[in-house]
Amino acid sequence: MLYSAQDFQTAKRRSAGARASLALLIVLLFAAGLLPMLLSRNMLFSIIFSTAFALLAVFLYGMVFSPLFAYRRFMRSAEDGIRHEFSGVFEGNGGESVRDGVRFISMSFRVSQDEEPRLCYFDASLADAGLTQGREYQVTHTGNSILALRPAGEGKGAKGDG
Repeated sequence: MLYSAQDFQTAKRRSAGARASLALLIVLLFAAGLLPMLLSRNMLFSIIFSTAFALLAVFLYGMVFSPLFAYRRFMRSAEDGIRHEFSGVFEGNGGESVRDGVRFISMSFRVSQDEEPRLCYFDASLADAGLTQGREYQVTHTGNSILALRPAGEGKGAKGDG
C-alpha cells in the first residue's frame, strides 16, 4: 500500500493540531483587539478591528488550515473507502490537478482495447510512482484515488504494497 497506518495517524494529528492552533490564534487575536476596543469605546476602531479580524480569520482558514483539513478528509476516505482493483496498461501522466483541495497527478490506464482509458489520481505529496509507459500494472483504488500500485503478475509484496 502507498499509505501505512502511520500515515493515517500523522494526518489525523496534523489536522487536530491545526484545529487547536487555529482556535488558539483566533481567541488570542480577538482578546488582544477586544481590550483596546472596550477601553477606548471608539466606534471607528471597533469597525476596523472587526473587519480586520474577520478578514484574517478567513485568510488563515483558506490558506493555511483548509488544505490540511482536505488532506485529512482524503486520508479518511483512503482508509475507510471501498477498495477496487483492476489491471491496466499505463498510458501516461496527465499532469497535476487539484481535487477536493488535494493535489494529485492524473494517470491513465487502458484496461482493454475496447474501453476508454481509466483516469486515476496519484497523491502528489508522495514520492514519484516511477511507472513505465506501456507496462501493465495492478491498481488498487478507492473512487479514482490510487491506493496501491504494483506490476501485474507480481505478488502482494511488490512495489507500493509494503
